[in-house]
Amino acid sequence: MPKRVRDGDKDGGQPEARDSTGTEPAAAAVLTKRIQVDVPLAIFEILADLKRRTFASSYSDVFRNSLRLYRWYVRVWEAKERIQVIKKDGSVKDVEMILL
Repeated sequence: MPKRVRDGDKDGGQPEARDSTGTEPAAAAVLTKRIQVDVPLAIFEILADLKRRTFASSYSDVFRNSLRLYRWYVRVWEAKERIQVIKKDGSVKDVEMILL
């Protein structure tokens, strides 16, 4: 059975899955690293809640999506741009996050 590989996340979107048989357009296999993270129960409950509410198939998906969002936010912050929320009543509020 062919081994599954993933293209890198080049544009912030979902990576495309391809098999290693070469039947799809050629793509360099991305090296992966396995990490293990110990978190307090309260943080795990947040992960579980996000997994359920977003219909993610795994905690890894929640983690990857969180990193994509955080990376996007850091880029916006570095560019000294603003993120705003338009509330249901039509009022606009700047989103504030503290980066350490």
